[in-house]
Amino acid sequence: MKRTHLIIILILTLLSASLFPSYAQAPGSGGMNPDRRMNIGEIIVAWDSIIPAEEVQKTLSPRIIKSAGIFPNSQVSSFDLDFAVSRLAAMPEVASARWSVEFLAGSDFRLIIWVRIADKIKEGFVKSGMAVSKSRSEFPTIFKNERSYLKFNLSGNLTPTLITNTWWGNGKTFTEFNPYGKNPPGTEPALDIEAYLMGGLAGVTRISNGRVPIYAFGAVQALGVTTLGNELYNINSNTFSFQIEEAYAGFVGAKTTETGHLMRFMVSFGKQPYRIGNGMLICQIAGNGGTWGGMNAWPRFSGKMVGLAKFAYDKWRFEGFYIQPNEYENNTSDTKLAGLNAEFNQSFGFSGGFTYLNVFASKFPYFYPDYSQSSRKGLNAMNLRVQWIPKSAESFLFLKAEGGLQVNQKIPMQAYGMAFEGGWSFGNVQLRPAVSYRYSRLTGDDPATDRYEKWDILYSGDDVVTWVQGPLMKNILFNSNLETSRFQVQLFPKGWRLTMQYSFFMANQLNTVPSPPVGTFSDRQIGQEATAIVERFVSRNIYVRVMATSLWAGKGIAEVLPNPVSKPWTELIAMLKFSF
Repeated sequence: MKRTHLIIILILTLLSASLFPSYAQAPGSGGMNPDRRMNIGEIIVAWDSIIPAEEVQKTLSPRIIKSAGIFPNSQVSSFDLDFAVSRLAAMPEVASARWSVEFLAGSDFRLIIWVRIADKIKEGFVKSGMAVSKSRSEFPTIFKNERSYLKFNLSGNLTPTLITNTWWGNGKTFTEFNPYGKNPPGTEPALDIEAYLMGGLAGVTRISNGRVPIYAFGAVQALGVTTLGNELYNINSNTFSFQIEEAYAGFVGAKTTETGHLMRFMVSFGKQPYRIGNGMLICQIAGNGGTWGGMNAWPRFSGKMVGLAKFAYDKWRFEGFYIQPNEYENNTSDTKLAGLNAEFNQSFGFSGGFTYLNVFASKFPYFYPDYSQSSRKGLNAMNLRVQWIPKSAESFLFLKAEGGLQVNQKIPMQAYGMAFEGGWSFGNVQLRPAVSYRYSRLTGDDPATDRYEKWDILYSGDDVVTWVQGPLMKNILFNSNLETSRFQVQLFPKGWRLTMQYSFFMANQLNTVPSPPVGTFSDRQIGQEATAIVERFVSRNIYVRVMATSLWAGKGIAEVLPNPVSKPWTELIAMLKFSF
């Protein structure tokens, strides 16, 4: 019976795409990774049909951006953008508005707000949505007026994966103690197909019309995930899992002062996603894989319980957070943490941020060279990040730097991490190539000292352009005890983003306890990985991505494996995602 789950999801995916039309796109516009939050690197206002006079553009564009309430270096979902655009309909000069996004270098996006100017100043707000018109053409909007916005959320993902020479033919050694599975594929090609379907409701309504308008908002989303085939840790996998992925509520408000400054606040609580910066400390606060499925599709990002309090003043943002991660049931650590985050962001030029967090409860183990252990409880982690990115329409030098320090009040501990990246973006030439070099270091534990120095991965991650140090290497060493040199080239054909990477990996310490294969590398050189990624947005609702990667074992790993290593470990993975 379980083998029918994937078929059911595929049928629902096809029905959804056929019953409901995609949003119109402007020529040359892109889309987004539809069912995940994305980082907005730049925001521009474009004019749909009628182009107003230059003086009108200069005065109206800043008002439109402020009314939308989306600003550079913020992480947003499609619901955030839909609601932001719906607010613009209240402006008397705006007849209609919509949004699209385009690729930028790294993993950022340019948000384009398309505005059609009203022929004459309008009065009032016309109600719309499926509940009003009784027409499915307005899907996914259920109801919208000047006070409220309610919509269906529906998204899904189909992810076939072909892996060859998995674990370099040493899978039993690498997975012997792994909670996600202990029966990996061998050296022969192995096919895995994963899919998920997520659906629910999201809404917002104004509850106060005072000097600071206040809105209440919330969302509930259910998630079904299936894995069929030969997954990284389990051959002949046949799983289906159902969970509530999001269930949260909160309040948000904004006010523009008489002197033109914008103040915003937000408080929310529940099962919701949360990411900080580039994901060095906090990104994916949920587990995937094993009996839960979705090892490659990565459908879960929401913590089991997350409380957020945010305040922003112009370019400054301050956040307080409390997180209970939604960890995989066979690998739970009962971690609870809280902290503060501050950021300064502007459209072009300098941006930066600082994060502090404390883990006040956890069973996550820290292993010493003799395999004795302590725990994560008492960890204090700090992260400082800065970047310089000028206007993206021009050729420019961009620079990024990030550092982190971890100490623990319960045990002698001092671990650190860092990353430096520099590159050049040719923004005014064909294909807009961007070339960059990134060096990152995350410490391992030195057996010669009394301190514990291994960098705690916490809940880091994000995409392969930030804190995932190689799509396959992350299965050997994930953001700890690792020094990486990464060379990257990105090209931007119309509607596409092509990313090519070469990464050279060194272990920070030969001691790898408790990581396999034997707790000690024979040499610091542990691997090289080449990766190519092709992305395209078929429409605002449909996103496709294909990634091919090969990992060659370095001397430090190859010499300690029981079976000889002669060929690279390869993976070909495709993603078809949709979102309404």
